[in-house]
Amino acid sequence: ETYRRVSVSYVLQAAKVVRGLGLTIPQFNQLGREVGSNPALKEKVMEQAYLYRLAAALRMDKVHVHDDPVAQKLLRAHRRKRIQMFARSMTDIEELRKEQQEKLKQA
Repeated sequence: ETYRRVSVSYVLQAAKVVRGLGLTIPQFNQLGREVGSNPALKEKVMEQAYLYRLAAALRMDKVHVHDDPVAQKLLRAHRRKRIQMFARSMTDIEELRKEQQEKLKQA
């Protein structure tokens, strides 16, 4: 029961992050497929994710995409910026996943 509750919470929170980016779940999944099938793009996304992990490790202040007032404008920007937004969302999802894992360990 605890596992199911934590899993449902994770899915709901991940969906909230995706919606915060102004994307639908199918759009988000399509971005994931594009990144997975393009080695150069995947490398860029991984580099961006690495930089966000460094920022988190250094405890630097971050602005979450869904709190950023210019996020809507960025979402309408060209493809590269959309990929950067995708990388940011992946960082948020990864943080959420870590929190959920800690909750599972404590349960």
